Amino acid sequence: MPRRIYLDANILIYLLEGNYTRRAEVRKILALHLADKDEFHSSELVMGECLRGAWRHGSALVEAYRLMLSNRAFITLAPVTLDLIERAADLGASLNMKLVDSLHVATAEACGCHLFLTNDRGVRAPAGLALQYLSDG
Repeated sequence: MPRRIYLDANILIYLLEGNYTRRAEVRKILALHLADKDEFHSSELVMGECLRGAWRHGSALVEAYRLMLSNRAFITLAPVTLDLIERAADLGASLNMKLVDSLHVATAEACGCHLFLTNDRGVRAPAGLALQYLSDG
């Protein structure tokens, strides 16, 4: 049965900008999930996180991110809402996370994700949301 997988910004950045080893690792993990017909989700916030660094490398990389993140067959981006910000503040306080990380976790919850794929060891998840770090993959 397909699952909903949340992709943290660092996973998407590794997919386009990572060194060969990281890029291959991410592609392998994502391919396994795609083979199972899993769905990828993230927050609209990732557009800003990805483009911030991409602008330093030029317009070709910016366009590559725009294309990837607008491809609804690949990923669904959830809007940032006041309800999500409130939930993120609660999660951040209770799990001792940065607001940006807790906003991603709150979005994963709201999207009904089962798994949160990241390489950020500062991300923590409440019960019901599994974390997978790249090195665990």
